[in-house]
This record gives sequence, structure tokens and C-alpha cells, in this order.
Amino acid sequence: MLALPYLTGFDDGLGAFVRGWPRGQREDLGTAHPAGADGGALAFHVEVRAGEDDFLRVELGPGAAGVERLRLRLRADRFPAQLRLLVEDRQGQRWTGPVFAVPVATWVDVDLSLADFAPAEAPAALRRPDPGQLRAIELRDLSAYLSAERGENTLFIDRFDLR
Repeated sequence: MLALPYLTGFDDGLGAFVRGWPRGQREDLGTAHPAGADGGALAFHVEVRAGEDDFLRVELGPGAAGVERLRLRLRADRFPAQLRLLVEDRQGQRWTGPVFAVPVATWVDVDLSLADFAPAEAPAALRRPDPGQLRAIELRDLSAYLSAERGENTLFIDRFDLR
């Protein structure tokens, strides 16, 4: 990632996303053109198994210092998903955003400010991450814990925007 604001619609590839799950394969992450997308979309293929989450990660470079807002447009393919965004600072401290539902066949817009994140693996006194110290953002699929659905699903991300 070079500089803010950062916006990708995935027309030119995967953007800055990498797969972060030990059981995942390279082909589990690609691009597609699902109905209703503004163009290309990131296709994140997951296999929901009991007790196993899955995630994507974006490493932020120095040009992304000062991130205040995270925006995504998403939908699921086979069954609804339960997702959460996490942010990590340069010291490895993490903050978690609220869980949000991603429906099937309908796009949902997620718009979070850093004030929406709470300490996860950070001291409680650090109520909010420092925008100038962020190192990474994770998109975590928690469907295995929060849903009875199991099996293969694809999560589409039509837009990813950092400001």
C-alpha cells in the first residue's frame, strides 16, 4: 500500500490482500465478476468447519499512516457469513471491530472508524488504536463459531477503502 486514501475495486487483481489461514491454498483467493459488483471483486473461498476461523490480511506501509476509516462492500455466495475486522499496530497490539453479517446475494456496506474498535490484545487503557502506528488489517470469518452453516462458501469484496 503506497498512500492514503487507498481504494481498490479489484479490477486489476488482489490488491494488498494475502491469505492468512494455514489450511488455505493459493487458489482460495482470486478475482471474479459476481452479479451486482461494480467491476471486479476479490473472491475469498472459505471452508467453514466447526471451531476453525479463516482470515485475510493487509499489511500497511508507512504511506498508510493516519488511517481513520475502513470501508468495504461485501456479499456471500452460498450462505451468510459472520465477519469481523481487526487492526494491529507496530507493537503487535490488536483491536477488534464489531461482528457484522454478510448476506447472500445482497451487497452490504461496512463503514468503521477506529473509534469502533475495542482492545483485543492491547491494554485496556489504549481504548483506540493510534492511526499513525497501524501495521495490518485483518478480515476474519467467524462463521464457524457464530453460525450453524458448514461447508464451502465464497466471500466477495467489491470495494476496499482506507481513509
